[in-house]
Amino acid sequence: MATKFKNSVEIDGYLSISSGNWIQVPDGTTAQRPGSPQVGMFRYNTTTAEFEGYFGSPAAWGAIGGGGGSGTVTEAFKTFAVSGQSSIVADGPTDTLTVAAGNNISLTTDAATDTLTIASTASGGGTVTIQRNNYTGDGSTVAYGVSSQIISENNIQIYLDGVYQDKDGFTTAGSTVTFGTAPPATTEIEIMHYVAVDGVIEVDEFVGDGTTTNFATSLSIINEDATQVYVSGVYQSKLTYQTTGNVVSFTTAPPNGANIEIVHIKALALSGFNKNNFVGTGSQTAFTLNTTVNEENMTFVFLEGIYQDKSTYGISGSTLTFATAPQNGYNVEVMVLGAISASTNALYTDTFTGDGIETDYSLGITPVDLNAIEVYLNGLYQNVSTLSLAANVVTFATPPPSGVIIEIRSVGFLNSGGTLAPATLIGGTGIEVITNSPNNFTINNTDPDQTVALTAGTNISVSGTYPNFTINNTAPTPNLAYTTSVISVDTTAINRYVYVLTASLALTLPTGTLGDSIKISNRSAVATCTVIPAGSDKIMGSATTLTLDTATASFELIFTGTAQGWVIIGQ
Repeated sequence: MATKFKNSVEIDGYLSISSGNWIQVPDGTTAQRPGSPQVGMFRYNTTTAEFEGYFGSPAAWGAIGGGGGSGTVTEAFKTFAVSGQSSIVADGPTDTLTVAAGNNISLTTDAATDTLTIASTASGGGTVTIQRNNYTGDGSTVAYGVSSQIISENNIQIYLDGVYQDKDGFTTAGSTVTFGTAPPATTEIEIMHYVAVDGVIEVDEFVGDGTTTNFATSLSIINEDATQVYVSGVYQSKLTYQTTGNVVSFTTAPPNGANIEIVHIKALALSGFNKNNFVGTGSQTAFTLNTTVNEENMTFVFLEGIYQDKSTYGISGSTLTFATAPQNGYNVEVMVLGAISASTNALYTDTFTGDGIETDYSLGITPVDLNAIEVYLNGLYQNVSTLSLAANVVTFATPPPSGVIIEIRSVGFLNSGGTLAPATLIGGTGIEVITNSPNNFTINNTDPDQTVALTAGTNISVSGTYPNFTINNTAPTPNLAYTTSVISVDTTAINRYVYVLTASLALTLPTGTLGDSIKISNRSAVATCTVIPAGSDKIMGSATTLTLDTATASFELIFTGTAQGWVIIGQ
């Protein structure tokens, strides 16, 4: 029999209910909650279909326990602690913890198994994948295809006759590169596509005093080949310095006041590049980048294609500020490197000196193929079409001149892509072709009755009879010496001359031919001497007069083609 009470009932003790029975607690909607709740109140909420109580500090209504069937689970976490980070604390019993994916991370949930899968989307293994594509310009074609889809224009580097091209000069779409202006006829076009690049880059800066030869870097250098050293913006051959631990030692002390920049690369492990292009106004010094930069060492800045020392600018957040405003109309390109991870032996460097005769040079490692090497003669990049590779031997089509510094850089951990299929040779009657390795063949005459005749070409002599022939190069040895001229009046320059300027004057350059070289030493003690390009030729990409504003400037001009004209080597 049920007993009903119209008013409150207080029990001084405990309430015992026999097994098999039940208690029906008060119920009602959320709107029917007591107006002045007290801690410890308990009821069933018909709006949320769950038991709830008034508790906590500060006190609030919250779900209690579980529900039947599809009831709500509460208080899945109270505190989520991460080492080195602030803890995540639940705001209430129904708070939700959100897991967000960072760079190169994917999150996959499975509600059926209550599983969260965290996976990396980055290209791992500390590898570099480079695709190289070569063409010859015809003066009209502007669109050139590459071997794979281009994810970002920032991953493309283009050279015309060995001269680096600013990214403002071309666009990319899919697997096609389109130039704003068609490369001139016969121009050698080389398009390098960095498909996946993985590294740690550390940059140390110093100022020379004319006597110090040893400079300590911030990190120990494991591999000297993975260093790049610049003195006043000029790349230094590895013959001019050596490394021990974290110390770089120069053979000759850098000049007083010279800016020294040491770039140390540990396994390029870049998740991507960010490119920023601007045009100088002559007054603007601050430029806003498309990403926040946490480390200035991860940036490379170019003005009109010329690398800028990091002492000439600073970065705060996403703002890059130059010490001096770039000139009006100057193209400014800022490359920002992405996230990094470390491994070793990213780069391997071999250095030789040409003798005018030797064409074969053996490397310290065996590259995967030609895509894995870059070759420089006195700092000038060499097109891959002038080279061949067999095992660890690089062969030049023409012997490098005597005295030229040859530097061959091989990329470690390389996944080579976009390489053309190896050539195939098929022997005719009585001819056997043996493929030793890709593009390396041995050809044998298997029929002794076959006639073998060799015809001499230009500057070649052939003597002897089958099977023994002697082939000689009869070309005269080129005269590579420079002629010196000390001048004090306006003069028209001649190729392969050294001009010593002793007064304020104008030196007019000849019409340039690819490879022409002129050396200049300003001994006039004035900063008003000028160098004038001929006709439509350019100096450093600009068809304007060059003023020698340093009274003791000494440098070499090399003509590289119509795009950049005469470029300065050393200063």
